[in-house]
Amino acid sequence: DQDDQDDIDDDTTLGGGGASTTTTSTTASALTAADALELDLDVEWPLSIVVSRKCVVKYQLLFRHLFRTKRLEQRLLSVWTSHMA
Repeated sequence: DQDDQDDIDDDTTLGGGGASTTTTSTTASALTAADALELDLDVEWPLSIVVSRKCVVKYQLLFRHLFRTKRLEQRLLSVWTSHMA
């Protein structure tokens, strides 16, 4: 469906997308393994009727957000504990 493809294209330009999508940054920082981590799912029939590629892309974006949030929590905890020591 063309609408689904347009939504996927919009999501991939925002940093989401499948395994073939590369994310570039305007800063000159090094890409860490945690930043490069990505989940991808190959959905076969009949599950593909329910779980479209668009759903997989949205799941990837959610996973990326939650993963980065968890990493931030760990960093803040580390800084806080070292400051309190």
